[in-house]
Amino acid sequence: MQKSYGLDWEKELEEQSRDDWIFVGSISKPCLAEIPVKDRQHYLPTGEVQRGKEDFQDCASRGPINLLSMKFTYLVGLIDRK
Repeated sequence: MQKSYGLDWEKELEEQSRDDWIFVGSISKPCLAEIPVKDRQHYLPTGEVQRGKEDFQDCASRGPINLLSMKFTYLVGLIDRK
């Protein structure tokens, strides 16, 4: 195994293609679990203390997980209403 010494600009430039620079997010399909703004507060997770002994310094990890939890709970609620 060859040791890495960081970024090799020459190799990077040789191996790049135009496809590497396409911004795919600008043409993404809309989210299937888009919660109406008036209902979002209802689906927020509860019970996370961010101070003192209970502060786990993981807010950057919990943020996306909370969003996924909100969307999951919202979608399950839609199924239950049918």
